[in-house]
Amino acid sequence: MGNKVKSFSLAACLFVFLFVVVGASLHLKPMGAFLAAVSGTSLVIHGVNRWGEARLGAARKTETRFTSLQARLTVPDRQERREGSERLASGDVSQAMKSRESR
Repeated sequence: MGNKVKSFSLAACLFVFLFVVVGASLHLKPMGAFLAAVSGTSLVIHGVNRWGEARLGAARKTETRFTSLQARLTVPDRQERREGSERLASGDVSQAMKSRESR
Protein backbone atom coordinates (compact mmCIF):
# COMPACT_ATOMS: atom_id res chain seq x y z
CA MET A 1 0.00 0.00 0.00
CA GLY A 2 2.77 2.43 0.91
CA ASN A 3 4.58 1.75 -2.35
CA LYS A 4 1.48 2.68 -4.40
CA VAL A 5 1.00 5.91 -2.46
CA LYS A 6 4.66 6.73 -3.02
CA SER A 7 4.36 6.05 -6.77
CA PHE A 8 1.22 8.17 -7.11
CA SER A 9 2.70 11.05 -5.11
CA LEU A 10 5.84 11.00 -7.25
CA ALA A 11 3.70 11.07 -10.40
CA ALA A 12 1.69 13.99 -9.00
CA CYS A 13 4.88 15.91 -8.19
CA LEU A 14 6.20 15.23 -11.68
CA PHE A 15 2.93 16.47 -13.17
CA VAL A 16 3.03 19.72 -11.16
CA PHE A 17 6.69 20.24 -12.03
CA LEU A 18 6.05 19.75 -15.73
CA PHE A 19 2.91 21.91 -15.58
CA VAL A 20 4.82 24.82 -14.08
CA VAL A 21 8.10 24.49 -15.98
CA VAL A 22 6.72 23.66 -19.43
CA GLY A 23 3.84 26.10 -19.12
CA ALA A 24 6.05 28.96 -17.99
CA SER A 25 8.99 28.34 -20.27
CA LEU A 26 6.91 27.92 -23.43
CA HIS A 27 4.41 30.65 -22.45
CA LEU A 28 1.49 28.29 -22.94
CA LYS A 29 -2.11 28.93 -22.02
CA PRO A 30 -3.37 26.92 -19.04
CA MET A 31 -5.03 24.25 -21.17
CA GLY A 32 -1.91 23.82 -23.31
CA ALA A 33 0.27 23.57 -20.21
CA PHE A 34 -2.13 20.99 -18.75
CA LEU A 35 -2.02 18.83 -21.91
CA ALA A 36 1.77 19.11 -22.10
CA ALA A 37 2.11 18.07 -18.45
CA VAL A 38 -0.26 15.11 -18.85
CA SER A 39 1.54 13.78 -21.91
CA GLY A 40 4.97 14.56 -20.50
CA THR A 41 4.24 12.79 -17.20
CA SER A 42 3.17 9.57 -18.86
CA LEU A 43 6.10 9.72 -21.26
CA VAL A 44 8.66 10.25 -18.48
CA ILE A 45 7.17 7.45 -16.34
CA HIS A 46 7.21 5.06 -19.31
CA GLY A 47 10.82 5.95 -20.12
CA VAL A 48 11.98 5.46 -16.54
CA ASN A 49 10.22 2.08 -16.34
CA ARG A 50 11.80 0.91 -19.59
CA TRP A 51 15.24 2.13 -18.50
CA GLY A 52 14.90 0.33 -15.16
CA GLU A 53 13.81 -2.93 -16.81
CA ALA A 54 16.73 -2.77 -19.22
CA ARG A 55 19.20 -2.25 -16.39
CA LEU A 56 17.62 -5.07 -14.41
CA GLY A 57 17.82 -7.41 -17.39
CA ALA A 58 21.47 -6.54 -17.95
CA ALA A 59 22.22 -7.16 -14.29
CA ARG A 60 20.51 -10.56 -14.44
CA LYS A 61 22.50 -11.54 -17.54
CA THR A 62 25.75 -10.51 -15.86
CA GLU A 63 24.82 -12.37 -12.69
CA THR A 64 23.91 -15.52 -14.63
CA ARG A 65 27.13 -15.34 -16.61
CA PHE A 66 29.15 -14.88 -13.42
CA THR A 67 27.51 -17.75 -11.54
CA SER A 68 27.95 -20.16 -14.46
CA LEU A 69 31.60 -19.14 -14.74
CA GLN A 70 32.00 -19.49 -11.00
CA ALA A 71 30.47 -22.97 -11.10
CA ARG A 72 32.95 -24.02 -13.77
CA LEU A 73 35.90 -22.68 -11.81
CA THR A 74 35.06 -24.23 -8.44
CA VAL A 75 37.62 -26.51 -6.90
CA PRO A 76 36.45 -30.12 -6.61
CA ASP A 77 35.78 -31.36 -3.11
CA ARG A 78 37.84 -34.07 -1.40
CA GLN A 79 35.60 -36.94 -2.48
CA GLU A 80 35.85 -35.97 -6.16
CA ARG A 81 39.63 -35.59 -5.91
CA ARG A 82 39.98 -38.95 -4.19
CA GLU A 83 37.85 -40.67 -6.84
CA GLY A 84 39.87 -39.04 -9.61
CA SER A 85 43.19 -40.05 -8.10
CA GLU A 86 41.91 -43.61 -7.58
CA ARG A 87 40.91 -43.81 -11.24
CA LEU A 88 44.32 -42.53 -12.30
CA ALA A 89 46.05 -44.99 -10.00
CA SER A 90 44.02 -47.88 -11.40
CA GLY A 91 45.05 -46.91 -14.90
CA ASP A 92 41.59 -45.81 -16.08
CA VAL A 93 42.73 -42.47 -17.50
CA SER A 94 39.84 -42.11 -19.97
CA GLN A 95 37.24 -42.38 -17.19
CA ALA A 96 39.11 -39.84 -15.07
CA MET A 97 39.21 -37.41 -18.00
CA LYS A 98 35.48 -37.87 -18.72
CA SER A 99 34.54 -37.14 -15.11
CA ARG A 100 36.77 -34.06 -15.18
CA GLU A 101 35.16 -32.78 -18.41
CA SER A 102 31.62 -33.37 -17.17
CA ARG A 103 32.04 -30.73 -14.48
